Amino acid sequence: MKTKRVKVLLIEDDSNNASAIMEILAAESSPEFDVEWVKTLSQGLEKLDSGRIHLVLLDLSLPDSSGLDTLIKASAKAPQLPIVVLTGLADETLGIKAVQEGAQDYLIKGQFSVSTLLRSIRYALERKRFEEELRRQTNLYQTLLQAHSDLGEGFMVVENPRVARVNEAFCRISGYTEEELFAMASVFDLIVPDQRRMMTERLRKRLRSEKVPDHYEASILSKHGKEVKLEVAVKLLSAEAEQVIFLVRDITERKKEMLRAERHEAARKMLQVLMHEIYDPMTGIIGNLSLLENEEVLPQVRECLKDIAECTKKIQSALKQLKHLDLADPTPLAENRHSENGQGKVN
Repeated sequence: MKTKRVKVLLIEDDSNNASAIMEILAAESSPEFDVEWVKTLSQGLEKLDSGRIHLVLLDLSLPDSSGLDTLIKASAKAPQLPIVVLTGLADETLGIKAVQEGAQDYLIKGQFSVSTLLRSIRYALERKRFEEELRRQTNLYQTLLQAHSDLGEGFMVVENPRVARVNEAFCRISGYTEEELFAMASVFDLIVPDQRRMMTERLRKRLRSEKVPDHYEASILSKHGKEVKLEVAVKLLSAEAEQVIFLVRDITERKKEMLRAERHEAARKMLQVLMHEIYDPMTGIIGNLSLLENEEVLPQVRECLKDIAECTKKIQSALKQLKHLDLADPTPLAENRHSENGQGKVN
């Protein structure tokens, strides 16, 4: 496969130095270089507008610009391009400062060999490529963090075993700021006391690559002392650095809903028992009492039978009201405020 040609912009006002550089690059075949030469920074900035340049060789002492200001202007024009600066022997310190300001490398004019020039260019191209990839990965990481936050999922990186990284969602869930979380001596300070030992042991086993659950439920104490129930997913990022990623979701309200649903189901089943074991037999009791209406009995007995019938009917009426409650509503019966008689309780 044919090697991609590298397009170099040489910004240099010294004709002899420029000719030497172009001669070296013209003789190279792996990769092949195409060199454009200009003598001023303003001309160089115009060439950078074309967007067809892969690398810049930049003299810091030009007719229209000098010193680090030259590098700053070129970098601002094309921040994505690697730049190798050229300095005089007396300006080696300036070359070092240029690298600190973002240049990939520096060469002292008249002091570099063919191999030094080529190595510097290759190094600059590779380093810039690495920096761009790192920046891309960092942007991707930041985007993922924000996406988890937007979904309400907390993201936390733990290292030795302090909090090393969190997203906004975890801060909202815990009630702590980033600074407060980073300042904690241990991530286990967040865990409710009765779970700390278990969580500590799980983390130790994970760092030793022992088998432990990747998904489980745990509880933390928020900044305000409220217990927050979490659904947790854990992955080992680096055993050597003892880095672990935690992805969490607040399930406190879901747990409350599940508890309400369980109570509701228990109440529903109890109502079924009441209807079967009490309501139906009472129908029989009322029927039997009606058979005694025409019988001759003592007035006191008649009064007792009347009381029994009235009490039985009241119990059946109460059971009927329970039966007609909306069983699709998972609110426990004890909390239901809308009984048929509108009084908040069954008579």
